[in-house]
This record gives sequence, structure tokens and C-alpha cells, in this order.
Amino acid sequence: MNRSDVRAAVLLLVLALLTTWAADCWTPEHRLADSRPSGTLGEQIPLQFGLWTMDPSQAVVQPAADLQANLDAIYSDVLGRTYVDSAGRRMMLSVAYVAVATRGASVHRPEVCYPAQGFSMHELQQGSISLASQRIPVVRVSMQRHSRQEPVTYWIIIGTTAVAGSWSARWAQLRYTMRGTLPDALLVRVSSIDNDAQRAYLVHERFVNDLAGSLPAATRLRLFGTLPATTGWGPQSEETPARPAQGRLP
Repeated sequence: MNRSDVRAAVLLLVLALLTTWAADCWTPEHRLADSRPSGTLGEQIPLQFGLWTMDPSQAVVQPAADLQANLDAIYSDVLGRTYVDSAGRRMMLSVAYVAVATRGASVHRPEVCYPAQGFSMHELQQGSISLASQRIPVVRVSMQRHSRQEPVTYWIIIGTTAVAGSWSARWAQLRYTMRGTLPDALLVRVSSIDNDAQRAYLVHERFVNDLAGSLPAATRLRLFGTLPATTGWGPQSEETPARPAQGRLP
């Protein structure tokens, strides 16, 4: 472990202790979830947008029964759909919502859920996706089980803050707590079956842009949030410039 890794580990430990201390010292009275528009994720996310239409014959891979029971105890709302475009490309969309994001109840990252289902993890990287009016930090990782290779792009919304890495998520939770608010959390995962991960990530970005462009403002904010403020204390983002080159879809 080099010096930078040691510093990162120490800072992460300090951040974890601060989060725990804040949770014990503050009892926020306001739940951000209470101000959300009514309606389930299934009602808010359209069945068709852009060139994409939901394919009712294809389902997102479900976790094992014991893992599913654990997830059901955490999540307030879950959406899983497969979409297909005019070229026959299939895209799996999973959205998981936690009404109160605390140190004891938060979203489960794909790095945890996929290996629990027998997948091996390759090429984990942080990057971003460009939308019409913002860039959102994302995590990209290629998952593989036997011959099935599934590139994954995901991001997390804490309250209205778009985050990717665990640093940003913890700081966002802490900042909300110190303002007297219990934030909610949303994990959005896009994945496809493709042996070429870089090609898949380009299609993921097109899919995400088509989805964002189809949503009303309130739903768009819920799914894509806003970037952390550039002022204030604490790390603001773990985003790195790594992202697939722009170009035409294959």
C-alpha cells in the first residue's frame, strides 16, 4: 500500500467516524422523502421513450431468494425493466429507492450484489455521463458469469446530490444530517449483455440521455439529481475524467 492509499484509508476512516458521530448527535426532524411527489417508480418512468420500448418478455436478473429478502427489508421501491430499441439492442434498467438513507440503511452497490450472485468483477472505473444540461458522475464495471458478460453503468442520488464513489455518498449524507434533514437515496443501474464493454458504455450513455429527455423536471431531478456544490467543506466528488470516447453508436 503506497502513501496515497494510506491517506485515503485514513480519510475514509475519519469520514466514517464523523458520519457515525453526526448520526448519534443529531436527530433530524425533516425527512426529504416526505416532500417527494407521490407515485411509484413504475408510474414515473415511462414504458417508451426515444427509440426505446419496454420488452415485457425480458426480465432483469433477480437476486437469490435470501439476498432478495434482505433487499426487500431495505428498499422502499424497486423498478426492474428491460428496454429494446429499433436496432434490437436490449438495455436493463434497475432503480432502487431507500426512503431514509442512513449508515444502517442505504443502497447496495453492484460491486456487492453481483459477486453475491456468482459474477466476477472486471475493470471498475469512475467517470461521467454528459446530459443536455449537466454531467453526472458514474461508476462503470464489467461483470461476468460464465459466458455472460454484462457491462454496468450506475450512479447514486443522495437527496438531490448525484454521487458515484463512497466518499461522495458519505459526505452528502453527513451534510444533509447536519442541516437537520434525513436524506433519501436512489441507485440507478443500466446494463446490457455485450462482450465489448466500451461499446456497451456508449449505448448506455445514449439510453440515459434518451431517458433523461423524456422525464418531467421533478422525476428528472429524482433520477439524476444535481452535482455537489463547488463550495463548502469536504470532498465534493470522486469523479475522474475516464469515460468512453464520444462517437457514433456501433
